[in-house]
Amino acid sequence: MAVIGWIVVAAASYVVGGLSTGLWVSSRIKGLDVRRFGSGSSGATNVLRTLGRGPGLVTFLGDVLKGVAVTLAGLLLGGPWCACLCGFLAVAGNIWPLTAQFKGGKGVSTAAGVFLILAPWQTLLAIVIAFTVIYLTRYVSLGSLAGLVGYLLIAGLPGLFAHRAWLFWFALGINALVCYAHRQNIQRLLSGNENRIDLAVLTGHKKA
Repeated sequence: MAVIGWIVVAAASYVVGGLSTGLWVSSRIKGLDVRRFGSGSSGATNVLRTLGRGPGLVTFLGDVLKGVAVTLAGLLLGGPWCACLCGFLAVAGNIWPLTAQFKGGKGVSTAAGVFLILAPWQTLLAIVIAFTVIYLTRYVSLGSLAGLVGYLLIAGLPGLFAHRAWLFWFALGINALVCYAHRQNIQRLLSGNENRIDLAVLTGHKKA
């Protein structure tokens, strides 16, 4: 693929990543901007807390599909390195969307979609880790970060000693990006002030 092709694909990946599922869902259902409530994020967790399980699930799946589509396109068009570039920019677009005043989600769901294409079974295991931590601690941010670290150790670290070393460095880069987006959550976790999720919201027995 020519240089201009890489530029076009990279720009498209950022734009697609920045298409805010959370904003679309919240405006369609309630006619509101979900970023004005809760944590101020347009990600699935804030939609879940603000609007309930259904809208939260739609937001989660929409953000995952963005990562899947962009990474798969990059893989088919330019191979693994192009897939990594597209995936990284999609996550960045989700966190800092150009069309939403650079105020989006935290990048976790989109990162999960990216990782599903690059190492599907390892990603599913990392998702299990994430939801297990969320269930045990009721901290969504902690579970999300645990899943990312889990992916790095399960899928990335073995590749560092084989022919897929690029996967480790890419996973490390995504971890750094998402951890930066979670910097306030990390501070609250360390100080013991992070908000917990009500498990009744996840099971659908109660609205957030």
